[in-house]
Amino acid sequence: MRVLIFLPCFTHGGAQKQGALLARYLQGEGHDVEVWGFPTFAPAAPLKTTFQSWGLEHHELPDWPDLHWQFSRQPLSLMRLARRYIRWPQQVAALARTLPIRQFDVLVPFTFWPSLTAVLLRRRFKARKVIWNHRGGFDKGDIEFSRFLVKAVKRERPVFIANSRIGAEFLQHVFALDADHVTVIRNVFESEHDIAEALRTRRTAAPSVFTLVHIANLWPEKDAETLFHAVSLLKLRGVQVHLHLVGYFRFKNHQESLKQLAVNLDIREYVTFHGMLARNETNSLLAQADVGLLSSRSEGMPNCIMEYMYWSLPVIATDIPGIRELMQGENRDWLFGVADAECLCRLIQRLHGDRQLRERLGAYNRQQIGENFGPKKIFPQWKQIIET
Repeated sequence: MRVLIFLPCFTHGGAQKQGALLARYLQGEGHDVEVWGFPTFAPAAPLKTTFQSWGLEHHELPDWPDLHWQFSRQPLSLMRLARRYIRWPQQVAALARTLPIRQFDVLVPFTFWPSLTAVLLRRRFKARKVIWNHRGGFDKGDIEFSRFLVKAVKRERPVFIANSRIGAEFLQHVFALDADHVTVIRNVFESEHDIAEALRTRRTAAPSVFTLVHIANLWPEKDAETLFHAVSLLKLRGVQVHLHLVGYFRFKNHQESLKQLAVNLDIREYVTFHGMLARNETNSLLAQADVGLLSSRSEGMPNCIMEYMYWSLPVIATDIPGIRELMQGENRDWLFGVADAECLCRLIQRLHGDRQLRERLGAYNRQQIGENFGPKKIFPQWKQIIET
């Protein structure tokens, strides 16, 4: 079976990682798999090297879609009708011309723009099945889901998939779907290598500066500002910590504003902006870390928390639905309200003073990730959707 895995780009984002793992799995199951992505905004596209090493055919498209449907909000007129029946098809046709001429049986996009492109061009691909794959929470992500767009999507009868219950609720709300018309397939975690030696080194290492890591591409909704305010509070209370931010800044002015905030709070020496790191560099940070953090205001099912759990780290994160699906059992005590820097500060302080507690939570997290999010549990769900 010919399968297209369609990613937003070839960076190490959460959706990209899930798509890459699925592509490798399907290839191993005997399917003819190809991976596409829009051009990356980041300085590098490391997944290209990954796909080459796996022997996966991949193609970076020349440009992002240039589709506009704001006309659908305007009162009915000859101009609006012209835009709907002439201009909109022209936009879709222009998008089609930027894509390679290929045929696929199944289209599996990840995130909004790949999903929209795949759905609108399903017939051009001659695909028998196309998936609409929502990877966020109850969040439109600055996208206008007008009645016109919703109708255009539903006309192609995609299979609706979300990676969290809250994401499924979002699809039900936006597309007016019954609950049984949306399938939840949670993220998979697949270890890259054995980290037992790194964990042994962490346990025997002499205490140093208390290390906090936050690994996520830094869109504004990740709310790094709350992390900075918590670090400032910790400094005022005499708690020595260092925060490592790993991830690509989509907006340069956002990066500059965060750096200025660190200066204003007098915590610049307590924060390191790493940007994008190679996989081995990220692993080195995780091996040295004491706590994994995530301060997002909106999430589907965040990969970074799964990574923290695999590395036997305690996790402190925002109390929002997509995160709560991962943070079960004992982890519920380590959630803080969105933008609540005071609560985040108190939780870090509790872990700072109790190494045994950190180790117990870390061991619990490692067990949870293996039991609930391993490849043998998640990938067969994808296989069933794609092959039926």
